[in-house]
Amino acid sequence: MSEPQAPAPPTTQSPAKKKTSPWVWVLGGCLVLIVLVFLLMGACTWFVADKAKEFAENPAKMAAEMAVRLDPDLEMVSSDDEAGTMTLRRESTGEEVTLNFQDIAEGRFSFETAEGESTISFDP
Repeated sequence: MSEPQAPAPPTTQSPAKKKTSPWVWVLGGCLVLIVLVFLLMGACTWFVADKAKEFAENPAKMAAEMAVRLDPDLEMVSSDDEAGTMTLRRESTGEEVTLNFQDIAEGRFSFETAEGESTISFDP
């Protein structure tokens, strides 16, 4: 007589998992990169539009601020949009000067210092 066969021991291996194709990872990386580029372009567009709007509101102020940034010896102490003035300090001498934006727009530069006021006019 034949002996009954013992059942086979259970295997510890799980069914084979499918590996993700490298092309899926490459495509996913490209999509993430494209999204980041669009976000960066949107942020740059917003920044430029905001600066253009600010320039359109008060071009004399923007021109004066740009002149201050270009001169390493000048420092902006304060700026008052309501009064239309800007106070600058010359770092080498410590002298402070107050400028009026409206005068700058009209080609007149009025300097108000501790010694008094002086005006330079550029008439066409």
